[in-house]
Amino acid sequence: MAKKKEGEGGILETIKSVFSSILINNVKERAKEIIEHFVQEAQHIIYQTEKKVIDNFMAAAIMLLGAIVLIFGVMFFLTDFVGVSRYWVYMGAGIILIIVAFIFKGKIDKTKYYDFGGEQENG
Repeated sequence: MAKKKEGEGGILETIKSVFSSILINNVKERAKEIIEHFVQEAQHIIYQTEKKVIDNFMAAAIMLLGAIVLIFGVMFFLTDFVGVSRYWVYMGAGIILIIVAFIFKGKIDKTKYYDFGGEQENG
């Protein structure tokens, strides 16, 4: 009778092991496909974000160059055409640029970063 239980148990165990190995392989393959899909999506999002950041830096650099040329143009206009002394023009431009810098600094200080813990501060 002991042999009968071993024989029956052997067949059931074989069926269980075949079924579980097929199921485990299917689950592993599906999990691998899902993970690969998430990795590809994450890489795509990262690429688009990097591209947007680089485009914003290029636009900011061009805008900065334009602002510098504009400031020099206004300064030369005031000195040559209007006849204001150079030191007054440079001092006025310096004061205006310092005020603009403080305005940007205040804006940056008010900006809050995203809290990955769950709460987001409004700014």
